Amino acid sequence: MTGESNRPSNPADNAANSAGSASLGQQYPDIEERKIRLAERLPKFSILHVIITGLAGLSGALAVAFISAKKDLEYQEREHRHKIIEQATQGVSPQEGAQRLLFFVEAGILSDDTGEIRRMAESDPVLDLSNLTQPNNHTTSDDGLAILKRFIALDLSKKLLDDGTHLVGYNHWVLDDYVNLTNGEVLDLSRDRITQDEADALLKHDLAIVEKAVNSHVMVPLSQGQFDALVSFVANVGPVAFGQSDVLQAINRGQLGDVPDLLRAMTIVDNIPVQTLKQRRAFEVRLWNRKL
Repeated sequence: MTGESNRPSNPADNAANSAGSASLGQQYPDIEERKIRLAERLPKFSILHVIITGLAGLSGALAVAFISAKKDLEYQEREHRHKIIEQATQGVSPQEGAQRLLFFVEAGILSDDTGEIRRMAESDPVLDLSNLTQPNNHTTSDDGLAILKRFIALDLSKKLLDDGTHLVGYNHWVLDDYVNLTNGEVLDLSRDRITQDEADALLKHDLAIVEKAVNSHVMVPLSQGQFDALVSFVANVGPVAFGQSDVLQAINRGQLGDVPDLLRAMTIVDNIPVQTLKQRRAFEVRLWNRKL
């Protein structure tokens, strides 16, 4: 018995191993057609592979960016929380510090998911939580309103914005046809024009959130002039920026004498000094330095 295999002979083996064998084209008459079909398929596969790989890379990059942004936001929230806690508890007993923090919990500035702040605040029966009030409960005076009117453009006719909404009065953004004013009246903004008195009422309505930000963030008593100065400042930079500003930190550390210089420093936009901001800060400093 020979060592040869009983498997059928392979034409390709014969072509490779037998001298004088027929060429590949002869063995496979349709070889050129096969090459063409294969050539047509390969580019399609390569393009699809590139697209899939690109999409996978893009989704991965977006996921990384989202996770990074989420971590940054969580870090900022923790830092802001730590600053509030540090400022509220510095130099006082744990119970008194917890009472101060409880105010921020009830104002919605701090969270107390575990209830630890409330338990600490209530742990000392000598301390009366009913007396826990804001250091300030001011509203803007006529002098403060005059400063705001000086630097906020007035338009009694509706001004159309690019997004289809309107501004009217002292830059009031019209989101509803009717506004419930602070005096209990309802103002109709479906009209194309309002009166000066209505613009004044809208300004006071819009200042309510600014006044709340100042009253709730500042932990030391303020004079009316100091409050008016901060209302003008916050109306300009926004409540969020105010909550993270050096101005607020100095105030809550009791460094009230530093505030004028800190206000004067806030006059630059995109690395360019703005003259109107310099003028506005000068008026705010004048209000801040008032004795009453």
